[in-house]
Amino acid sequence: MKKKILSSIIIVILFSNQALAQNTSNRGFVNISKFSLHSVHRFDEVYFIPNEGTKQQSIRENNSMAFGFETINGWFLFPWLSIGVGVGYDYYNVPRYHTFPVYLDLRAYFAKFGNCFYMNFDVGTLMPFDSRYSKGQVVNLGIGYKFDISPILSMQIGLVANSKMFDISGYPKPDPVHEFTANSVSFDIAIMF
Repeated sequence: MKKKILSSIIIVILFSNQALAQNTSNRGFVNISKFSLHSVHRFDEVYFIPNEGTKQQSIRENNSMAFGFETINGWFLFPWLSIGVGVGYDYYNVPRYHTFPVYLDLRAYFAKFGNCFYMNFDVGTLMPFDSRYSKGQVVNLGIGYKFDISPILSMQIGLVANSKMFDISGYPKPDPVHEFTANSVSFDIAIMF
């Protein structure tokens, strides 16, 4: 009797794991939680000075970096295509700025299941950090590799070209609003489940 019960439990566990693996392998709901390390190669500020016109200056320094945490919740439309909404937080160390991206994420996988390369494209807005910030824009384009760790868990690593544009007000007159552009390349590592 114990053998029948034990055999039944093992069969149920095996079939449950198989069903779970089928449901999470490029099908249905997906969450991607990622950490990004950005190497900033352009950080410009544009402002207006009376009698001189518009001025642009680079505020990037040699050690300009940014760190980001993001989570994307989405759905596989097909085993090779997912769409989702991402939210995150980016911290730029030199100069010190914070951005909160909210964006639409589109990912194309080069295989329907298993380990494969992928491409992602993101477009969205930057939410204001405080009353001085106004909304901005974010555009990302990247390529990476997805590899399965278990039937329900995958990792992704990738390189992404990032572009962010935002305005900050609260500067003294005559130009109280300055426009900023930050371009970077990031190395991303993510968990996908």
